Amino acid sequence: MFSEKTELHGPDVGRILEDAGSLFKQIGIQKPEPDAVSSTDGLPADFVIVLYGEIILPTQMVGRLTPEEWRPLVASSIIFQYTIIRRQNWAALPMIALPLAGAVALTLVLIGILGPGRSNGLLEITLIGSVFTATLVLMMPYLNQWSQGGRLKADREAARIVGKDSMLQSLTRIRNLAQEANTQRRIRGYGFAPSLNQRIAKLQRES
Repeated sequence: MFSEKTELHGPDVGRILEDAGSLFKQIGIQKPEPDAVSSTDGLPADFVIVLYGEIILPTQMVGRLTPEEWRPLVASSIIFQYTIIRRQNWAALPMIALPLAGAVALTLVLIGILGPGRSNGLLEITLIGSVFTATLVLMMPYLNQWSQGGRLKADREAARIVGKDSMLQSLTRIRNLAQEANTQRRIRGYGFAPSLNQRIAKLQRES
């Protein structure tokens, strides 16, 4: 998943794994519990990934958060990876398939109007590339909203398990530490993810 990871050891790791096992049971995940913890530079400061028997932490926060502060982030990741993302994938099929089907139909119509076969395939290739590029550009705001919504929903569901105050305290702690260290939030591959401020603001609005 990441090119460089560092496996972590120590008392905090044992506590993080213990908490993850407890969360798996609370959430009702019927999958093998994680048995390893590692860190990588490839994650934003407020992101944790729990997948394939491993917990991956952002390197910039390792040693700066307690196991209790990691727990809400681990809970949110478990909920997102094992429940929400699966539901979202099914729900996203019509949102993706219908525009692409429309793009195919429009391309065929344009090729028919402009005349097929008159440019040794160059016209067809140009039309296909242009129409599909335009379709993807138009879909970007919806895909962005879809991705952010799933992660924010995971935060909300995690807050019900670990407590809203605990969730907010962890996120606020990370924001303060990131500001002190002047840590850049955006990392390649996470442009569709909600910002740390968005996560905090959304939880604060929840009753």
